[in-house]
Amino acid sequence: LPGYTIDTLRALKKQFPKALFYFIIGSDLVEQLDSWYRAEELQNETCFLAGSRPGSKMIKAGRTKNVELVEIKELDISASHIRTQIKADKSISKINKLVPAAVAEYIFEKGLYR
Repeated sequence: LPGYTIDTLRALKKQFPKALFYFIIGSDLVEQLDSWYRAEELQNETCFLAGSRPGSKMIKAGRTKNVELVEIKELDISASHIRTQIKADKSISKINKLVPAAVAEYIFEKGLYR
């Protein structure tokens, strides 16, 4: 799949034309959404579900086009933290408590985030 979110979304829509796609993000990313590559096109083509994150106020989420707020149990885990742990330690044990075992195994089998 392509590298930019908008291109990935369009490729998926082409492959699965009847599917309805949602993009799930942490509420902390809502504030940055306008800076994403071709953000306006992306917001016109899909709906974002913004899950609450520790320390995030989700102020902008309710006023940003195609962003729905989703109240979830807050976990202080982020994808960037997981990637940092993998780069620093190169050990599956560091992320076993952060992601399901099958996900951890897949990440290490494929050599992701190194």
